[in-house]
Amino acid sequence: MSKLLQFITSFASSAELRALSQEELRVKMELDGLSDDEISAVLSGDKARITQLVKSAGDIVCCIIAPDQPEEEPQEEDAPVPERESA
Repeated sequence: MSKLLQFITSFASSAELRALSQEELRVKMELDGLSDDEISAVLSGDKARITQLVKSAGDIVCCIIAPDQPEEEPQEEDAPVPERESA
């Protein structure tokens, strides 16, 4: 995953990051290793440029792989519980 995509993912899931000022975001992105072009696109909100930068990092594929689950064995029916006689 590209550094830009990692940052966008973190930003989307973190209220703390979304509360940062533009300058604080710039510093955070610099520390995360984003390029000047990536930082500029994010700070300006240039969606087309961000998309272009993310796409240039390669195709993004997402999938969920379910673990093998053993087949469920049929459960025996519960035997009826005899009613208690009251004395």
